[in-house]
Amino acid sequence: MRPPRKKKAECELDMAPMIDMVFLLLIFFMCSATMQNLSTPEELELPEVKNFGKREGEEAFCALTILRDESCLVNGRKVEIEEAKSELEAFAKTTPKGTVLLRIDRRSKSQVTKKFVKLCAEAGLAKIIFSVYEES
Repeated sequence: MRPPRKKKAECELDMAPMIDMVFLLLIFFMCSATMQNLSTPEELELPEVKNFGKREGEEAFCALTILRDESCLVNGRKVEIEEAKSELEAFAKTTPKGTVLLRIDRRSKSQVTKKFVKLCAEAGLAKIIFSVYEES
């Protein structure tokens, strides 16, 4: 009499826990990522230029928006000039090679631009990008 044949063991991999883990990781990274909303205020009119250079690479930056009435927004939050200076200094300490994205209303005077560029320099930030619209 022949001994009964042994069935080959089948190996199955349950994918349900792996899919759950992927979704958990996705949710974790979505929640922990920092997002910046750079919406343009309605009262801000950026200057138009014909020849402009586009930014290459993504480095950390702080958005400083100057409205026509010389009020300012730092990363979309309205602040006073002294508070803007302290925010820029804090940004310079945490990100020494950071960039300031300077958005100034086209109807502002050049003295306003000079004042805020000086404010950035005093905070220790030398890399400034001026935001403009491409002329059509």
